[in-house]
Amino acid sequence: MFFLFLSVLFSPTPQVTFEFHHTVVEMPLGANPYDYVDLPYAKVFVDGVEDTDARVIYERGVERTFLSVLHTKEVKSFFIKYRVHAPENDLTETITIRFHVYDDIAPTITLLQPLIFEVDTHIHFLEMFQFKDNYDDVDDVFVYIFDANVNINQVGIYTLTVHAKDQSNNETIQQFLVEIKDFIAPSIDLIKDIQIEVYGQLNIFDFIKVNDNHDQNLIVNVMTDEVDFNTLGTYNLRICVSDQSLNTTCMDSNIEVNDTTAPEIQVVNYTPVIEVHTIFDQYDFYQFIVGVHDNYDALTIQDVDFLTDIRFDIIGQYYITYFISDTSFNHTEVRLKVKVKDTIAPVVRLKEPLILDVFSSLKPWLLYVIILDNHDDESRLDIRFESDVDTSTLGTYTLEVRVKDISKNEANYL
Repeated sequence: MFFLFLSVLFSPTPQVTFEFHHTVVEMPLGANPYDYVDLPYAKVFVDGVEDTDARVIYERGVERTFLSVLHTKEVKSFFIKYRVHAPENDLTETITIRFHVYDDIAPTITLLQPLIFEVDTHIHFLEMFQFKDNYDDVDDVFVYIFDANVNINQVGIYTLTVHAKDQSNNETIQQFLVEIKDFIAPSIDLIKDIQIEVYGQLNIFDFIKVNDNHDQNLIVNVMTDEVDFNTLGTYNLRICVSDQSLNTTCMDSNIEVNDTTAPEIQVVNYTPVIEVHTIFDQYDFYQFIVGVHDNYDALTIQDVDFLTDIRFDIIGQYYITYFISDTSFNHTEVRLKVKVKDTIAPVVRLKEPLILDVFSSLKPWLLYVIILDNHDDESRLDIRFESDVDTSTLGTYTLEVRVKDISKNEANYL
């Protein structure tokens, strides 16, 4: 007994403690709070070793805290004191449990309309969506729209990323396709009436101006099935212009195939000389025409008319003006210089054989000859006689007659 008494007397007091679990309880909005009040619990440890057989009794809502205040209608924290008893271990402790109501539902993003927009248009993407949250006011929802990948200046399909985060950091991220399109058709403006030279090629851009709100490379289609470019007339023409998005504008117009090219008259490349006093009829004037040509009409030399100021009895320089018109009233005039000249030398002949009696007297030589000129009268002629006749001596002599007219035509007679 003595030794037993000493053992009890000197045995150390066991160290009994609680180990608390779930001192912070998370409750989602709308949950039943009484489903969570039993979550906090305590374990009993004796000298650091869990006493799994220990009985633990809980008093929930002590020291003027009440479970009845718990609700999950708003995000907030409630602090309820629990008193924990371990009767067999003679241990009691009061602990504060935090009941935290949280929001775990992310905002919703609703697309209000298809994301299809006209190219080169400023877009307010925020207006295209509706944002809602189960708890926070929509003004308290942080919205971020990442549109850096969307090129509003280029037709195409792009990805738009939309972020919505509430005050509890619940975040929704959604991607949407944005289609940038060109809905506006090109325009066609007629600059001037469409007229083309017969047999010519049509360059439609000489007559129209096309424009588009976006594209520079437009497709222009000119339908000329009804046009005969080889025959004069007015025809129907259709012009259609399409952009790269195949927006198309068409315009109907008239095209006139015209002949605006004047005929050609080719005359001799020298200055014709007409003998003075020549008798010309009108057909003689055509001898100086080499040919005529027209791009459309079949014209001949007989289609040429002329005017002239020629005086055939007066030596000088004159002009013949040839002119011709085609059926489209294109007119051509060609002026040809001509000269009226005297190119015929005077004529000298004896009135009779020149036989003189010895010792006879000589008369002026003009009395023995006849001098004629086609243009100049005798008074204007340069007449010279040279002779070695000696009437006192029988023999045969030479008489040389030289006659030159005003035009320097000269006749020599021996």
